[in-house]
Amino acid sequence: LTFSNGLFIRLGSTMFTSSDGLSWTQRAPFGSELVSVTYGQGRWVAIPMCFGSGMQSPALTSTDGVTWLPITASPALCGSAVRFGPGGFVLLRGGNASPFRDSELRLSADGLSWTRTIAVGSPYALELEPGASRWVIGSAFGALFVSPGAL
Repeated sequence: LTFSNGLFIRLGSTMFTSSDGLSWTQRAPFGSELVSVTYGQGRWVAIPMCFGSGMQSPALTSTDGVTWLPITASPALCGSAVRFGPGGFVLLRGGNASPFRDSELRLSADGLSWTRTIAVGSPYALELEPGASRWVIGSAFGALFVSPGAL
């Protein structure tokens, strides 16, 4: 569940949106694979979890939170978290998502073109959050990784 730009978005077995948190509208039956959504620079980005087979729902984007379109990227966008903060959009793909051994970050200035990858150096990274002009990544083993600034 997240709130930004006047809209709540809830992910689960499908995606729902609400402007007041009371009345919810189903937007599309994308399935339970969508695990994280964020808003920045006038754009929403939602990502699915990774599957070992490489087959998953596409990552999605929307400028209004109502109409969602797939993001075509290679390799496909999937992970455990996507956030917007210093430097743009950041996607975290944890090492526990087979076939990936180490966790990595994928970066995008606009939420559509994802080109840069940064190895985190630890498997099982679970979450990332922006704040204080930097990024903090937490792992399943209690380790924290902190960027010196924007990625």
